Amino acid sequence: MTWYPDINDLKSYYLLLKKKYSDLEREHILGGGERKLKGILDSLRYGLPMGDLDFWLKTVLFLRDLVCFHCYSEGNHRFAYESTISFLEENGYLVGISEEAGEGEKLTRLVGDELAEGNPIRNFKPIAKWLKSKCEKK
Repeated sequence: MTWYPDINDLKSYYLLLKKKYSDLEREHILGGGERKLKGILDSLRYGLPMGDLDFWLKTVLFLRDLVCFHCYSEGNHRFAYESTISFLEENGYLVGISEEAGEGEKLTRLVGDELAEGNPIRNFKPIAKWLKSKCEKK
């Protein structure tokens, strides 16, 4: 059974980021940001409008939605990455993405670039495949 975060989980991830990064100390959720977060969580949990997508593609689309909707005034890419990693870990995966090599930042930028290009969901499949290759079930 898949574990899904709720709005309080996402808020707590951002609070942890604010403690970790001093440039986020004064940042806050934007107007309508909480509503956007709830919509992202509904899409992840219920598959709207994703339908019957596999776990990995849903995970990448969760990351994409967190990157693109800019729910916070700063730190959206970092928030999206941390939320996605937490989602994977809560679902029993060890994530082998190297922070030293900048793989996490590359992942969020790649997703953001695909989004900026207006690419359809199918173009996210290689990213989902790469992410799966970096994870191992506990």
